[in-house]
Amino acid sequence: MAQEMVVGVKIEGLEELVKRLDTKTAATPARKFLQRCGDDMIGKVRPLVPIGVTGQLKGSISKQVSNQSPVPLYVRVGSNKHYAPFVEFGRKPGKQPPYADIELWYRRKNNIDSEQDVFAEVRAIQYRIGRFGTKEQPFLRDGLEQAVPQMQKRVYTFRDELEEAYKNGR
Repeated sequence: MAQEMVVGVKIEGLEELVKRLDTKTAATPARKFLQRCGDDMIGKVRPLVPIGVTGQLKGSISKQVSNQSPVPLYVRVGSNKHYAPFVEFGRKPGKQPPYADIELWYRRKNNIDSEQDVFAEVRAIQYRIGRFGTKEQPFLRDGLEQAVPQMQKRVYTFRDELEEAYKNGR
């Protein structure tokens, strides 16, 4: 994953809380909470992903819960597709996109085999994108915004599960 496009949720104050808690007991409720928040974000993001020729961008939306400490501190949701940032933020006028990427997209979109010459069409698309840019389609940012109310409600479940874990000494 050389390039990736992600948004995430980090629980403010969790690091301080973890210092005061037994990490073994807090780990499972924190992991469950972040897994659920990640699922909430994916559920809101995927329907907003613009469907291209292959649908690969939509299929690439995934989550990753941190595992750098015994108690996970954040979840990341995003795509590992190199073009995800250009869809999310658009592309400013200036540099033209790579020929090979546009050619592949054009061939797939128009169901054209590799024998047919598409040089002129692809160069015209490259020129237009280079000259005018592309419009942003903020699927990740909008999806995160839509997921926030559900994630806020999940804080109460997290609190209850954490309390239960301490009562049971897990």
